[in-house]
Amino acid sequence: MTLLIVDDEFYLVQGVKNAIDFEALGIDEIYTAYSADQARSVYEEHTVDILLSDVEMPRENGLSLIKWVKDNGYESINILLTGHANFNYAREGISLQILDYVLKPVEENSLREVMERAIDKVKENQQQKSEHLQTAKQELWRNLYNGTISADQDTITEFMTKNSIPEEMAEIFYYYAYLRAETTDDVFSANAVLSALEDQFSSGIYVTAVDKNRFMINISLSEYADVDSELEKKLYTCFTNTMDKLQKENDSFRFVFYLFSGAPLSAAPYAYELLEHYSKNILTSENKVISIANVPMDSISAKTASDSEQIDIAKWEELLSMNRADDILLDIRGLLMKTDSTFSAGLLRSIYYGLMSAVFTVLVQKNCSPMNISSQMTHATDPRTITTSSEGLLQWANSLLRSASDLLTSQNPEENIVEQVKLFIKDHIDDTDLSRTTIAEAVHISPDYLSYVFHKESGEVLSSYINGERIAIAKKLLLNTAASSQEIADKTGFSNVSYFSKQFKKTTGLTPNAYRSEHKK
Repeated sequence: MTLLIVDDEFYLVQGVKNAIDFEALGIDEIYTAYSADQARSVYEEHTVDILLSDVEMPRENGLSLIKWVKDNGYESINILLTGHANFNYAREGISLQILDYVLKPVEENSLREVMERAIDKVKENQQQKSEHLQTAKQELWRNLYNGTISADQDTITEFMTKNSIPEEMAEIFYYYAYLRAETTDDVFSANAVLSALEDQFSSGIYVTAVDKNRFMINISLSEYADVDSELEKKLYTCFTNTMDKLQKENDSFRFVFYLFSGAPLSAAPYAYELLEHYSKNILTSENKVISIANVPMDSISAKTASDSEQIDIAKWEELLSMNRADDILLDIRGLLMKTDSTFSAGLLRSIYYGLMSAVFTVLVQKNCSPMNISSQMTHATDPRTITTSSEGLLQWANSLLRSASDLLTSQNPEENIVEQVKLFIKDHIDDTDLSRTTIAEAVHISPDYLSYVFHKESGEVLSSYINGERIAIAKKLLLNTAASSQEIADKTGFSNVSYFSKQFKKTTGLTPNAYRSEHKK
């Protein structure tokens, strides 16, 4: 926790710093400033949890400083230092939601009492903020699964911005799983599932109830660049251990986990639909963990026997392995034409699930992780509308097969994509709108797939790479030109000089001016 002390008298600031044992209270960093301007610089470069400011200072008083703090969205708990009680100060302080006043000369017990209340308030605010963020994240998953919001990137970004969810959440890949908790009439809770999973996974766990005793589970894969066979085994073991724990503590239930693979956040509706379909068609009478990569795809029955009998999944797998996607499309068109202009919804669903099964099987056989193509499976068409018309189904099938064929036949297209991305970043480094979305548009792939490929090939998160390139150029400009911080911020694409200074300090440990002075020496 941090404290900023602001007063124009040097000895008073030092006296307050030494008045009590701040470290014992939980404050591990104390910043000092001797004017409102210096205080603003501290806010721009550091996180300030508690502000203790003198009321009367030359050129600008403490109330004006606190108004600036509020107007700029900083969330510190604010306390005023004053040499005398003044009704006007108190009245304006109420409007600015100041926690309290500390009278000069500062008395030890009084200062400690006020600081303890301020610390409690900071902790309370942090707890509320953390709970709000967790609720917002959970709501995002729920909305993606129930179709309240669509899975396109713009809609997701809008929801995340509105609810202050960090953009990194959309760049992470997640491992998707589905749990059925079978019993006669009892209800199982999502919190019980989460508690069991926390014994196996350290963080990044989301459990969403999608129906009575039915749960979608997402595990963050931010620390992994890919989902390889070793990771699959590790995850399978973790879910098996979770199942054993759940069954031991709840012997009236039967637990069945269905595991999918890694996929981006925007693939949530697709992963849910696929896993739910498997859970309805792959049944067991015992506690079990089922990886759909290990299930014979042709064992999954369609809605009606007559529809499923028309689908030759093995034939589609063979054609795709031979890079004959066009023949698969012709076969699908033939199935639809056989029924004249009228066909059952079951036939469309059979084709939909059959084609996904064929693609998934071939990818596994060729050692291509399904996460490489999962975002493409949802990119062209909303999964919930694919089987409502033959046109929608054919459009989706064409997009899926093209993406699968490109992936299976290319040697290593990711390396070329990363080189294109780096070149584009270099050419547009001064653009404040440079982002995952603009880059993805330039290289003609989805934003989710771009994040995955860049991380996989370079080992870096895309946003971190952009920031690193900007800081590297800023360093050169600081040492080789006389440009001001504002000019350098403009040349490197930072939205404002305050944000530039904060990012520069975060990366180098020095402010831009300090870096220039130290390295020029």
